Amino acid sequence: MTERDANSRLEDDGASYMMSVSDIMSGLLFVFVITLMAFVLNFQQAQREAQAEQDSLREEQESLRALVSAYSGIEDLRERMLRELERALEAQEIQVTVDYDQGVLRLDERAIEFETGSASLGDRARENAAVIADVLVDVVPCYTQLSAEEAAGRGCDSQTLGTLEAVFIEGHTDNVPMIRQGVDQNWELSANRAIRAYRQFEDVSPRLTELINRDDQRVFSVAGYGASRPLPGRDYDVPTADAQNRRIDLRFIMEPPKTDDPEVIEALRGRGAE
Repeated sequence: MTERDANSRLEDDGASYMMSVSDIMSGLLFVFVITLMAFVLNFQQAQREAQAEQDSLREEQESLRALVSAYSGIEDLRERMLRELERALEAQEIQVTVDYDQGVLRLDERAIEFETGSASLGDRARENAAVIADVLVDVVPCYTQLSAEEAAGRGCDSQTLGTLEAVFIEGHTDNVPMIRQGVDQNWELSANRAIRAYRQFEDVSPRLTELINRDDQRVFSVAGYGASRPLPGRDYDVPTADAQNRRIDLRFIMEPPKTDDPEVIEALRGRGAE
């Protein structure tokens, strides 16, 4: 092979090598472009999904804010009602304790006194119960479902009508055991106290126990808790005849705000499970 032929072959080999490198680089560039395009498309899709999720969360937050605002409004109405009751009872020299957070009007021994182991109302307790019934029937109806005529006659605020769902007359005992046939009867005793208070209210103001809520259900009901719910600071390790634990609580439950939004309902369920 001549030197010329050798040089020509080298040139051909070099040209082939350069073409191979060029082909590889073109292939790599093509793969890079395809990969980049796929990344951009995926990134844009992720952006759209993230934006949609943000929009959904924003709508849910707005719905929850509206619901919280509605709940706050209901709580404000309950506090308004309790303050009306408290002022009216104080004007009649009936001493009560009000727990605004729990919606409870507490009738301890200063208002309705029970002897240990008894559900009977003495003369003073009956007199106080009569005054309490009069105050309740003066204030509470404007928060229940009334006819237009009765609401107008009472001068009720339209904002308050139908906002009260239930009033539980709750009976309580001290923790002194009431054993009969081997069974502690404090639970039955507390229920009897609640029933006795209910009957006294009914005798004085029959209209009170006929009040209904938005679902046409009676508002007033009774419950007995025995010694299971002592007052704060009055939970004893030994039997103690504490007159303050022998009491009647009136617990006011307001109508919850209504919503048909499934996202709001699901969100509330999620919060409740936390």
